[in-house]
Amino acid sequence: MQRVLLIGQGPLPTPSTPRVSFPQLRVDGMRRLLLEAGHQVHTLLVGQTPQGSPAKRGVSYVDPKNPSVALLVGEVLASFKATRVISAGPFLPARIAALAASERLPLLIDVPGDPFAEAQAKDAQDPKRRATLETVALWRPVLARADAFLAISGAQAMALRGQLGLMGRLACAPLTHTWVRVVPVSYDFGALPGAVAKGKKPGAPLRVLLAGGFNTWLDDETLLEGLHQAMGVLPDMEVRITGGGIPGHHCASFERFKAGALGGPFPERFLFHGWVPHAALPALTRECHVGLWVDRPGLEATLGSRTRALFYTHQGLAVACTPRSDMSRELSTMGLVTPVKVGRPNDLAKALVRMGEHGIGAERVEKTQAFLHRRYRSEKALAPVLDWVSDAVRLPPHPDVHAQLAEELYRTRGQLAAVHQSPTWRVAGKARSVMGRWGRKKD
Repeated sequence: MQRVLLIGQGPLPTPSTPRVSFPQLRVDGMRRLLLEAGHQVHTLLVGQTPQGSPAKRGVSYVDPKNPSVALLVGEVLASFKATRVISAGPFLPARIAALAASERLPLLIDVPGDPFAEAQAKDAQDPKRRATLETVALWRPVLARADAFLAISGAQAMALRGQLGLMGRLACAPLTHTWVRVVPVSYDFGALPGAVAKGKKPGAPLRVLLAGGFNTWLDDETLLEGLHQAMGVLPDMEVRITGGGIPGHHCASFERFKAGALGGPFPERFLFHGWVPHAALPALTRECHVGLWVDRPGLEATLGSRTRALFYTHQGLAVACTPRSDMSRELSTMGLVTPVKVGRPNDLAKALVRMGEHGIGAERVEKTQAFLHRRYRSEKALAPVLDWVSDAVRLPPHPDVHAQLAEELYRTRGQLAAVHQSPTWRVAGKARSVMGRWGRKKD
């Protein structure tokens, strides 16, 4: 049994949680798995303590804007007497976990999706283009400190190993060391009840669901144009949207999509519900038939994953998507999702029109549910976390390769300066000068 300090994004998902997204589901799944395995767990959540929520044993909050955050984390660490530190989910939890572990404790960092590829997607839409610089500043010290990592997909695990190699970290551990473990998204939504496969009869009105955050990778322009084209053919088609912009991260795509939807030819057929409590989701999904997302070009989709694929299926919906991640490509190859080409709104429209006119078979949705439950259920997807906890090692401190090279360059320059100032060098210089003059006279 270990004493694990788990750091993630709050609040934990409950029926009344006003907004639930992947980072919260990630930390909640890890917390429950560690507790079920018999480990002592203290969960430190990034964010404000929820007002009106009862205190939960072994759970505390830290405000990242608090200038005393390092002191607060140190107090939690000292009082809990942790033997392992784990971050769950992206962004601030990883940075705070690296701070909490100091140089003593074994540290496992969750990197669910390539942060540099996501920064690329954000910079592609932002004329100020600062996301990549900020991402490097955030993640470089984290990548330099952790003893092992979690990736969301096999493709991202390879990219992460390459990043560690470029930093010079691979040589800091034995060849047998497991640097990266793949922990995919889990087919687990806590207390949220699942739904039976719905299907849709041919010719019946088509209800499309867009759920979750409009992240940097979401192609809102292709999405909106494809929906408008399909609505032009299907007069009863409606789109229901729950979720939206991600405050503090990216809101431009959602604002652009909402303005285009409400200012377009079919504003009454777009129903915006915003971020709603977890318990309200089943009522919103009950009348929908298909869940949808469209990726932008770029590396993020290739290296990442899509929690909403599991959520849509969990709620009994068919899925139409651009199949670019490991998981969505696998589902597409098996014929379990309807594929849509990147940047092709007419391809999206045709797929939706086929569903509207020819219907959706509930049998395919049932097969998808069975496959995802078997392949991505929580205890299987998160098992590598338990493997690391039972076999964690603290690697030697990572020397900064750039600092080492700078020191060697400085030392070499000093040695060259000493040579140039030596009597031998000065005599040799005079000899070269004399020989040069003698050679010119001879010519």
